[in-house]
Amino acid sequence: MLELADIRIPPGQQAEFDAAIRKSVETAIARAKGFRGSAACQAWRAIVEPFRAAPPAVGHFDRLAKSA
Repeated sequence: MLELADIRIPPGQQAEFDAAIRKSVETAIARAKGFRGSAACQAWRAIVEPFRAAPPAVGHFDRLAKSA
């Protein structure tokens, strides 16, 4: 499954948001075995949440066919 999240951040906070994403990957996502609903997911949200201007639009997609 693929999850796509459109996260809008306030103007002028791109560099801070990028740093928060890097930190969240290193400290939360990389250590997660099952992400959604886990403590790692909560840690990721705590790091990234301050930079959201609005709730994200999230879509979930399943692959229809495997690539060769």
